[in-house]
Amino acid sequence: TVEVLRGPQGSLYGSGSIGGIYRVVPRKPELDRDRGYVTLSGALTLGGAASGVFEAMVNTPLKRDRIGLRVVGYHEVDGGYIDNVTLGRRNVNRTTRTGFRSALLAVLGPDWTAELGAAVQFICSADTQYATPSAGPYARGNLVREPHDNDFNQVHLTLTGQTRLGLLTSSTALVQHDVDSAYDASAARSAFSLPAAGTALLEDMIHIDLLVHETHLASRDDSRLRWLVGWYASASQERTLDLMHESGGPSSLAAYREDRKDHLRELAGFGEASYRLTPRLSLTAGLRYFRTSVRTASIVQMPRLGAERSFTGQDRYSGWSPKLALQYQLTSNSLVYGLASQGYRAGGFNTEGVIGETFSAPGGDHPARAFTPDALWNFEVGVKTALFDRKLQLRASAFYNAWKNLQTDQFLSSGLSYTANVGDGRNNGVEVEAAYKPVDSLTIQVNALVGGPELSRVNPGAVAFTDRGMPGVPGVLVGSSAIYRRSLGRGADLTLAGQAQYVGRSRLTFDANLAPVMGGHVVTRLVASLENERWRFAGSIANPVNIRGNTFAFGNPFSLPVERQQTPLRPLTLRLDLTAKF
Repeated sequence: TVEVLRGPQGSLYGSGSIGGIYRVVPRKPELDRDRGYVTLSGALTLGGAASGVFEAMVNTPLKRDRIGLRVVGYHEVDGGYIDNVTLGRRNVNRTTRTGFRSALLAVLGPDWTAELGAAVQFICSADTQYATPSAGPYARGNLVREPHDNDFNQVHLTLTGQTRLGLLTSSTALVQHDVDSAYDASAARSAFSLPAAGTALLEDMIHIDLLVHETHLASRDDSRLRWLVGWYASASQERTLDLMHESGGPSSLAAYREDRKDHLRELAGFGEASYRLTPRLSLTAGLRYFRTSVRTASIVQMPRLGAERSFTGQDRYSGWSPKLALQYQLTSNSLVYGLASQGYRAGGFNTEGVIGETFSAPGGDHPARAFTPDALWNFEVGVKTALFDRKLQLRASAFYNAWKNLQTDQFLSSGLSYTANVGDGRNNGVEVEAAYKPVDSLTIQVNALVGGPELSRVNPGAVAFTDRGMPGVPGVLVGSSAIYRRSLGRGADLTLAGQAQYVGRSRLTFDANLAPVMGGHVVTRLVASLENERWRFAGSIANPVNIRGNTFAFGNPFSLPVERQQTPLRPLTLRLDLTAKF
């Protein structure tokens, strides 16, 4: 299950919750029956390589009604569809995803359960996903390949039980995460004191160890006053190793090397309460107090210059993240509401850059090493209603977002990135959602968002401010879907579905001279499935009209200043799925 929590969720959720939250809730083991499934999938992409998926799940009670185990394993191959015309390779951006997750659920008593879970996943991309229009809509001309690995493993223990005060949930998780990327840096060889001719590679290797704990207590849902209180703690250690060297040569002869270590600690206490002031009027208030400490140490070496630079920095941030909402029930099917909520992100330090290079922000001889926290306030008023015997459900809202000390990634002249507070931003607009069921078998959904994102105040010298829009934030989003379900008898069900979404235009950065427009395209998908208790057969067509939309105008920071980049939609893809259930 995937829950979408709108707007800033900083009053309840952990570090960095400046916007909405996607809350992924895996299925729990079933304690009363054995069940499972096996899924095989195959896909063909127009002009690209074939794809395939294998997935299996087994659920078994180890002790009926007391202990259950659920295990899921999968291996997925996404065939490539980007060609490298310089190296003479086709479909270079092949990606594989392999992993498993397991959960062991035990009933400890009448009102208490414990869950022990684990997850492992390995994502390997043989090359990056962008193209350059000069080489073709699905091609580029890199001098070297750009592989990417994203691997993590996680274990967690969750204890849940009813107390006299309410439902207690306590969870602890340990996560290890490795992200390794490589970029063709041949266009920036001179910035790193490498000979002008030849090829160069930047390797970026990140290892993260994270320990996180949260305990919260929630009241019963049937009371007039509903509340939740809890505390949160996290500790992470992150090591980043960047190496710039000649392609094909040993990384030990790097022209540029940065070894960076970050230690991040956060403690927070939070609470939220909702009270029915009258049978129709409810007030909700939430508050989170947080304390965050950051400690960074970095050593940059450039052996060809015989130069070295070290940096150490530490800082602490604390504050409050509030939420206030008012809801009035007009009728049994209609309500109006108002909401104000805040999200936040901690600050940190910049350590990248060749020796002697300064950031674009002013400040004397020393580069702008620190960036400060940013915070976003969301104000929203809206209405929800159901009409025509609840066949038509509507939600409409107007919002205003105020973003203070906005953090954004910028690029140095060498191509290395850093984080800067560029100023203040705002966005105001309207959002509408509608779901209509003319008959029980058909559901039609439509949603639209129209806003006016802009940078309202610019820090002097922070960015090349030639476009007032917010990078990566389109002013228009429109989506629609239709789902038709029909019983065919004998336990068989037919489902037909279609989806379409329009993503409006935006830019990659604030500099319109450098950043091309992205977005302005429609994403579509058609699905049909036939299912009974034992089998499921499904077919889908993604991008059926083969639109060449630019979903993201970025791929390589070193060649971006001299060559336009785009991440195209996957071409028309036909997929077939067969699932056997037992």
